[in-house]
Amino acid sequence: MKKKAVNLLKTILLILVLCIPILQFGNGIDVQAATKLATPKLVSAKAQGTSKIKVTWKKVSGADSYKIYRKEYWGTKWKTIKTVSKNTVTFTDTRIDPGTYYSYTVRAVKNKTVLSGYNKKGVYAVTNLGYPANLKARTIRGSAIEISWKDNYINSEYITYRRTEDSSWKKIKDGVYTRYFQDYSVEAGVQYYYAVRPCVVYDKIYKGSYDKNGIKAPIINPISSRLKFKVNERMLCKQGTFLLEFEDYHGNMNNITWNSSDSNVATVDKQGKVKGINYGETTITATAYGQTCECKIKVVTLAQVEKTDYILSKAETINIKWAEHGDEGFSYYSHIDDTNVLRCSWEDGHYEDGYYVCGLTVTPRTSGTTSITITNSLNNEIITLHITTQSIDISLSADKNNITISEKTTIIVTNTSGGKMDYVYNSNYIACKFGEWNNDDTVPLYITPKMNGTTTIQITDQVSGKTLTIYVTITGLKSSVQDNFNILKQYIINNGSMNSSYDYFIRYNSGSNAYAILYDNSKGCISFITSLKLDDGTQIATTMDIYMTNLSYANVNMVWVNARSGAAFNTSSSFRTALVGNNSNMKFNVVSQTGFSGGYNLMQDSSNQNLHLLLDGCNKYLLRGRVGITFKDLGFESLEYNNNF
Repeated sequence: MKKKAVNLLKTILLILVLCIPILQFGNGIDVQAATKLATPKLVSAKAQGTSKIKVTWKKVSGADSYKIYRKEYWGTKWKTIKTVSKNTVTFTDTRIDPGTYYSYTVRAVKNKTVLSGYNKKGVYAVTNLGYPANLKARTIRGSAIEISWKDNYINSEYITYRRTEDSSWKKIKDGVYTRYFQDYSVEAGVQYYYAVRPCVVYDKIYKGSYDKNGIKAPIINPISSRLKFKVNERMLCKQGTFLLEFEDYHGNMNNITWNSSDSNVATVDKQGKVKGINYGETTITATAYGQTCECKIKVVTLAQVEKTDYILSKAETINIKWAEHGDEGFSYYSHIDDTNVLRCSWEDGHYEDGYYVCGLTVTPRTSGTTSITITNSLNNEIITLHITTQSIDISLSADKNNITISEKTTIIVTNTSGGKMDYVYNSNYIACKFGEWNNDDTVPLYITPKMNGTTTIQITDQVSGKTLTIYVTITGLKSSVQDNFNILKQYIINNGSMNSSYDYFIRYNSGSNAYAILYDNSKGCISFITSLKLDDGTQIATTMDIYMTNLSYANVNMVWVNARSGAAFNTSSSFRTALVGNNSNMKFNVVSQTGFSGGYNLMQDSSNQNLHLLLDGCNKYLLRGRVGITFKDLGFESLEYNNNF
């Protein structure tokens, strides 16, 4: 009896195992307990035009149907899109968008319950991008050509090409994010053709097609030429060169006849480049199309100075006169024998009586005597200035000696010695850095708070030994906000993609809308971006920048464009992050508007609405879901919008 009971129990358990399927789990892929089918071998996924992708796989023995799954580039879960019969080993997906990255995988099915394994990597393809429609060309400013086109795709950039009647297509600009391009490199009288090619960036750049015929641009009319030099007299040093330029000449340079009245003093080549040979004077003449112009050339000593001996008790500027040296990579230098006595700096120069006059400002530091040697890289001419300083009173001070800060602050330090200064501070509380010296013996000191508390900065002049103490109080810092920004920054760098500007970004597409977080390395800010497309064709792009060095403020720019009506406006605003809430409407400044008649209030309301859409979308799709932080963690303390923050 016991043996019969055991056998009966085994039979019941076997029936239960065969009839009850195991629960489904995983990333959107159905999983069954009994997997007796081979995993389909994926052959390829190929784009067919702009709206089709054909997926091919190998037939699996024993299968009576196949399940086809798909996910986008930014997606994390496979989704079932079609079930086909056992005799079908291809599927053409038509429910797709142009320029979009799709991955596919396939499972074999038997009796609707037994499923094979699947290729977790899948095969992928990017749908083609057709060339932009409504390509137009026109002349602007009488000397340039502007091409414009209709934007057919979301998140695309463009490459522009140009050819002439006698040349093939050449790329003239990539990474164009606007829907127009202005070509200022065209020549008058030449027939140009243009073409535009869209592209999208995923794991690499996917380029669309372009019209091989292109669009024919208007011809720039030649401007009447006038043979006249920009200068009619020039100082030139020995072995120095420079190019004679015309005020308004558009003819062929090969048609100009050049001449020097004395080639022993200076010569001129077929391109108008003059070279100094010996000290003296000569006249350079250019003749073309029945016109003639002249320029008098004086070959002189390269550098001249009024005197070489000075007695100084305060800063003084000494003018050095330089003759024309041309394009030989010329540079000049000053060397001080004893930098404890004085310092010097070069000022911006100007042209005067055929010379380039450059000021050398000499500032005494202590009483004493030294020399300044001025040399050049062209012909080794040397000027030596002998300087005596006396009755020098060194002063060390700051415009603020006691400050309370909550963000990066600048104080101005004055040191008449102009010497190197040492400074000591507690790096747990602040970070300090000197900027560049100004001509008035002042230098900015940048102070960045790191932790609430009090500390000091001790500054010492190395020349005089004088000291200066700055008392600093730090208050109102929220270290947790800074920490969260650092976490977000590192997440974007570790997990994001790099754009053409070498910035890292993470993007999420939701239908025709897109959201992104970007870390701008050059500006040191994190940008939250949304691009929305409404049913009537209205395109809305909103960008909010928060700088890492000043987390209390955010800058918002919102651009609203209606492609159908051609109406557009652009607004901007700045606000304190901690004050933004559901009922907090910002005052936006109108940057520009075109064809828009909705009024100021509509701009304000639309800008505020789209700010909240940006906050809501980026928080929902990117921040909270991926990083595990929210906008409240980033300092937006009063946000209550849709209870998502």
